Amino acid sequence: IVQGVSVWTSKPLANESVSRRMVSLRNFCDYAFDKGYYKTKLVALKSSRRASVVRTGEGELLVERADTEIERPDLPKPDETIRPLSKIELARTLDHLGPKTYQPGGRSIRDRLAAEVAVVTGLRVSEIVGLTVNDIADMRRLAEGRDKFVKIWFWIGQSKGNKRRRIAVPVYLIDRLQHYLDTERAEIVSYRASIQDGESVDSALFLNSLNSNHRDLGKGTAAGTISASFSKAVFEAGFMTRHDVFVLDGGLPTLDPKTGKA
Repeated sequence: IVQGVSVWTSKPLANESVSRRMVSLRNFCDYAFDKGYYKTKLVALKSSRRASVVRTGEGELLVERADTEIERPDLPKPDETIRPLSKIELARTLDHLGPKTYQPGGRSIRDRLAAEVAVVTGLRVSEIVGLTVNDIADMRRLAEGRDKFVKIWFWIGQSKGNKRRRIAVPVYLIDRLQHYLDTERAEIVSYRASIQDGESVDSALFLNSLNSNHRDLGKGTAAGTISASFSKAVFEAGFMTRHDVFVLDGGLPTLDPKTGKA
């Protein structure tokens, strides 16, 4: 990692990139230890000092990189431990988010489809709501004539730090996105045009549903809306519990016996 070179620029990785990758490696080792794959727990991880060449107006200057030292973060609290959903739990959660296909006037498939995009491609929620109609059109051109399980590489423009990044998208997922475009989204666009003549519709792929108010109808869905829908589905599927807080006469909240928190 320390001697790594970027595949895009062919230049040595920046200190920040080295640090992020070392953190990922450390997290993987911790995960492997927790699962019993490693018998020894990783305590510290440091990189060696590395030199780099900096171009100046007077020539080239050899500069040594500072040590990249990874500080071990505090262990998560009992109620903050992350446990990924199993395949069965994920399937149940998706069913609570919505149906696989859209029927006119039926339940929305937007939230389920957004969750499928996140699971299959690894996109962040902010990147998912940043997808546009033109993105899907470009994906379809790249996927034309290919088997539905083949993955095509696609560049997205709205990523973290406003940087472009490449993702792998299977053809079957592109077909599902096109189904949303041809059915539910088309219905939203048609209804908006009937009540707000002359106003353009947002170019975002995922739009606010027909249940939204007239002011927000036809606008791009916010990341918070998608996240809230997923959390609600996980709760409804029975994989998340809610703790109620009761107030005593003294005005002090009770403590949760499991976490010790109010």
